[in-house]
Amino acid sequence: AVRPACQALNPGVDLTPMQLFAFFVSRCRDKLHLVLAFSPIGGVFRNRLRMFPSLVNCCTIDWFQAWPAEALQMVAQTFVSDIEMDQKEREAIVTMCQEFDITSRLLSQRFLDEQGRHTYVTPTSFLELVKAFKGQLQTQRDDIMKQKNQYTTGL
Repeated sequence: AVRPACQALNPGVDLTPMQLFAFFVSRCRDKLHLVLAFSPIGGVFRNRLRMFPSLVNCCTIDWFQAWPAEALQMVAQTFVSDIEMDQKEREAIVTMCQEFDITSRLLSQRFLDEQGRHTYVTPTSFLELVKAFKGQLQTQRDDIMKQKNQYTTGL
């Protein structure tokens, strides 16, 4: 499959196996692209960079920007839509989660300015915040129902 492509670019040239291999490698360099996605949070990313320095030296690193406030609001609304509560409370929770993320980003920037150290607030952090809130809310509701049942039944 390599020979016809190489002969199309170099008609009438007798091709050796080494020339074909060199053509194959150059074609791979030109056409093959890989996307690796890593979270910059924690030591795992740092350790991988130490173990594989070519991730920094031979790659293009795209740091994705934080989500805008509207996206945070839409994601939080989607996540809390299945929670049984009043609409007013649901809107307050969405606003609270959105404010936590925005404030965390501002504090992260302030920490960088004052201490010279990076901390990362990523979209994954926001998703984890909303999931943690849902989990904690369910745990608290279960505890309250358990206490209520103990109170009504007498132990």
